[in-house]
Amino acid sequence: MRDVDEAEAEASARGNTPGGLLRIGAPMELGRRVIAPLLARFRLQCPDLEVLLVLSDAGLDPVADELDIVLRNGMPEDPAVVVRKLLTSRRVVCATPSYLATHGGPRIPDDLLKHDCIRLVRGRHAFDQWSFKENGRRRVVNVRGTLSSTSGEVMHGWVLAGMGIGLKALWDVHEELRSGALVECLPEYGCDEIEFYACYASRGHMPRRVRAFTTFLGEQLSAASHPGTFA
Repeated sequence: MRDVDEAEAEASARGNTPGGLLRIGAPMELGRRVIAPLLARFRLQCPDLEVLLVLSDAGLDPVADELDIVLRNGMPEDPAVVVRKLLTSRRVVCATPSYLATHGGPRIPDDLLKHDCIRLVRGRHAFDQWSFKENGRRRVVNVRGTLSSTSGEVMHGWVLAGMGIGLKALWDVHEELRSGALVECLPEYGCDEIEFYACYASRGHMPRRVRAFTTFLGEQLSAASHPGTFA
């Protein structure tokens, strides 16, 4: 398969546009809301290209899942994987105006202990330790809540339904924050930064379609990055 990939890359390099099968893996929510539209736009520029987009919140591996690129939040643990950082953003605490009108908004991080916080679950671990910057130091609050899910998209829906307060990557909720459907809470305390990476299997020759899409994606995300959006 590697020989076929390299042969396709060499053949497409002699043409004007990349060709062959481009296999992309991405988190469910970001993949559907951001990556899928960008892939469609990239495909229009490359008529000889085929695209496979695999979406999963369980974590994907470029080798085990036979993908050209895996897009993920945070650095992968496998040291053999080649990575390229595409974006740095931050997490935000957010809720609907109706939820805040009914329950009041948190004024300090400890106020979250009085709220129903919607939590993300990975494996058997619930992400219930939310990190803030308070007086120049890192402050962790162990939040509680009645709703948790392994799906970031399900969490998003619950927050939008006014079921509680959520902690989301800014790139997942920037449109709702801009429209007023969601309100950022505790902005003066900040939250952890989050980094978005493109990951590849470690190999010497990268097909032209992979290089071209990674460049395209980096340019598009950078163009979208401005205060209040991604960065």
